[in-house]
Amino acid sequence: MPELSIVTSECSLDPPNYFCTKYFDRRRCRRTSILYRQAHASRERSRVESFNRAFEQLRRLLPTLPPDKKLTKIEILRLAISYMTYLD
Repeated sequence: MPELSIVTSECSLDPPNYFCTKYFDRRRCRRTSILYRQAHASRERSRVESFNRAFEQLRRLLPTLPPDKKLTKIEILRLAISYMTYLD
């Protein structure tokens, strides 16, 4: 029986077996690829959410008027630098 692999496919050269092995190999590869992309997207979403929470925590520590003013990430970083310089 031919061994299926995600990267390569070793199979006999008779047409029906060759087609089936290639076909199932492609399906397995496609399924693995989809699962990999979904897992990667989930990890990336989690990373971005964590990153945004950290920026929100930093923003709450900085004095702004009004206190709930929405700032961009670059504004938060610049304000944090200015505030640390002021405290020094």
